[in-house]
Amino acid sequence: NYQYLIDPKIAGLISKELARESVVVFDEAHNIDNVCIEALSVNLRQETINRCNGNITRLATRIRDMKDTDAQRLQDEYTRLLGAFSSRSLVPQNTNSLSDHVLAAPVISDDIVNETIPGGIRRAEHFVLFLRRLVDYVRTKLLGQTFLHESGRMFAFQLANELLCDAKSLRFCSERLKSLMFTLEIADVADFTPLQMLCDFVSLLGTYGTTRSFGVIFEPFDERLPTIPDPVLQLACLDSSLAMKPIFARFQTVV
Repeated sequence: NYQYLIDPKIAGLISKELARESVVVFDEAHNIDNVCIEALSVNLRQETINRCNGNITRLATRIRDMKDTDAQRLQDEYTRLLGAFSSRSLVPQNTNSLSDHVLAAPVISDDIVNETIPGGIRRAEHFVLFLRRLVDYVRTKLLGQTFLHESGRMFAFQLANELLCDAKSLRFCSERLKSLMFTLEIADVADFTPLQMLCDFVSLLGTYGTTRSFGVIFEPFDERLPTIPDPVLQLACLDSSLAMKPIFARFQTVV
């Protein structure tokens, strides 16, 4: 399956043990451009955003419960985030629980910058508020009635202004969610797929928004059914080579 190597969210779990000397062969490679673009694109629909609200409510409830029963665990996470110098260190690597079941960040590993975690999303309760504002913003965008296509740079700028944050907070969104889910010991991680999708959207936007590799497209309805509202907000990858670069850098032989 192409995604085992191309999709950063899956490759970090499935193919990370492959040796550099491995020979990588892509069969039916004439389809690979579409696979690369799809791997780094994210679609958000109204149903996704509605379910995100439920996910956030569950996170907030778990945080309140943990403050009553094990507040030290939340404090330990905050201390860990203070010392983290990149998103690679947000979740302890010696655990085989959540980190083995939650997809990695959608960002190409070589593009993960070594920066401290933004203060505005370190505290669990602050990050939940950040997510609520994010959901409200995307919901407003989905209420549009006209087709829209704009650059990733412009959309990222507008989003950061609306959330009163900088691009760093956007870049760390996906891994910050993963850290919080680990801290809260959430077992049913599949139920949080909508919120993970939203955070992936934001992390990709925050990382590549200043480049020409991504664009943002809003479609208020399916062109096949123009009378039925079906809004979708898509972060569209425009550069298929972006997903292939780390493969050529990692393995000696790629066919």
